[in-house]
Amino acid sequence: MSAAEQNYLREVQIANPKMSAASNFIGNTLYYLDAQVSNKGVKTIRQLDLTLTFMDPFGQVVLRKIVYPVTLQTPALKSGATEPLHFTFEHLPDEWNEGPPVITPTYVSF
Repeated sequence: MSAAEQNYLREVQIANPKMSAASNFIGNTLYYLDAQVSNKGVKTIRQLDLTLTFMDPFGQVVLRKIVYPVTLQTPALKSGATEPLHFTFEHLPDEWNEGPPVITPTYVSF
């Protein structure tokens, strides 16, 4: 990333993260993360990576996962826009505290 892109990471805001779970038709549990991502800056985001950090009840990291809500194959995130995020997980560690992960913007490009 360029210095401008690194500085722009602070313009990406994540709000209202919520976890939920449901069983699928064969009885496995699926986990869902829903949130909103906002572009508070003046540039259009063409690519965005988020790092999700799942914790245990003691605040220890049990899983880190990178997700890609904005790619070259999806619509860009325009300046001032807020869009929903929805990610599905088939398995999370048994030690996970069942709360939403810490969501950190880690890559952006214009």
